[in-house]
Amino acid sequence: MRKYIQLLIVMAGLMASAQEFKGIAVYESLTVRKDIPINTSGKMDPAREAMLKERLSKPVEATYTLTFDKTSSIYEQEQKLEAPVNGRVRPRSFVMGKTYKNLKDKIVLEEREIYGKEFLVTDSLRKTDWKLENETKKIGGYTCYKATRTITFDAPETDAPKDKPVDATTAWLRKDRVTTAWYTPEIPVSHGPSYYWGLPGLILEVSTEHTTLLCSKITLNPKDKVEIKIPGRGEKITREKFKETMRAKAEEMRDMRPEQGNGRRRN
Repeated sequence: MRKYIQLLIVMAGLMASAQEFKGIAVYESLTVRKDIPINTSGKMDPAREAMLKERLSKPVEATYTLTFDKTSSIYEQEQKLEAPVNGRVRPRSFVMGKTYKNLKDKIVLEEREIYGKEFLVTDSLRKTDWKLENETKKIGGYTCYKATRTITFDAPETDAPKDKPVDATTAWLRKDRVTTAWYTPEIPVSHGPSYYWGLPGLILEVSTEHTTLLCSKITLNPKDKVEIKIPGRGEKITREKFKETMRAKAEEMRDMRPEQGNGRRRN
C-alpha cells in the first residue's frame, strides 16, 4: 500500500511538472527575395523601378523570440533602433507586434499597427496539413525530423485571352510553394515560429521560397518566471475586416502620392 501511495505521488509530480513545462526559443530569420518579378507595364519610372528591384534583392535579417508552454505561445520580434534618415527616424507604415497562439482553444491573436493605429486581429487557428518525411538531422544537439507542405496560390483572373502566354508576375503567382519544417519530438510541444505549428515536437527550422527561420537558442524551464500573457492592446477586429482596412489605407496613401513623372498629386 505504501509503495502504491509513493507511486501516485511520483506520478502526480510528473504530471504537475509537465503542466508547468515552459521554454523560450530564439529564431534568426533571413529573407532573400531575388526572383520576385516586378511587372509595372511601363507605368513606373525606370529609375524608381531599378531602385525597387535593388531594395527587394537585399537580404533582410531579424531575430524573434518564441515563449511557450504546453498549450500556448507568444511570438515577437526583437526590436532594434531604426537608423535615422536626415536626422529623424522614419515611421513604419505597417507594424507587426506579438502573435499569441492557443492550441487548446484554437485561437490566434495578433497585434498589428497601421499608420499609428493599433489593432488586435482575432482568428481561429487553422490546421496545417503537414506531410511527415523520413529524413532527420541535428539542430543544436536535438534530433529533428522533416515535414513538408505544399500550397498553391491562385493568380487573380484577368481579361487576357486564355491562349495568351502569362507574364512573369502571373506565372510566379501560380507557382506551387513548398514549406519545409524540422521539428524535434525531444521537446514535446506542437509550437513553432511565426504561423507554423501542429507537428509532434517543437519546430526548430522552417524554410520557404525566400525565408529561413532557424532556432539559435533554447532555454527549457528557465529559472526566471515566464509569463504568456494574452495580448489585449488595440481595437479588436477579425482577420477579414483587417485585410479590408489595410487595403483601404494602402489605396488612400497611394492616392495621396504624387503622380509618376509630373510631381502632381492625384485628384
